[in-house]
Amino acid sequence: MSYGRGGGSSSNGFNEDRESMLQSERRERLMENENDQIAIELSNKVGALKNLTRGIHSDVQEHNSFLDSLQDKFGESGRVLGGAMEKLTELVSSGSGMSICRIVGICTALFCVLYWILK
Repeated sequence: MSYGRGGGSSSNGFNEDRESMLQSERRERLMENENDQIAIELSNKVGALKNLTRGIHSDVQEHNSFLDSLQDKFGESGRVLGGAMEKLTELVSSGSGMSICRIVGICTALFCVLYWILK
């Protein structure tokens, strides 16, 4: 048996095992680096989605407040028109033929003035 330098087959096996371990460690480091890079990219995408959802939430709140104010205005307009219709109904039910002629004349004059202004 030879115990000298470089003469045994056991040292070849040791070098191969060591080389195999080094390659395995390199692959593991490479995979870890790739995983870290993917995790960073995923984190950036999650941050972008978070910002996007915050923007959407803000827009939804603005639109909801706008719709609420619009609903209030339409409700107010409905009450005003309802009051006008009640007064018109009272006027027509009073039976005065002259009042109906006045209403028709005023509406016609108002229509003509608005047409002339908007023309």
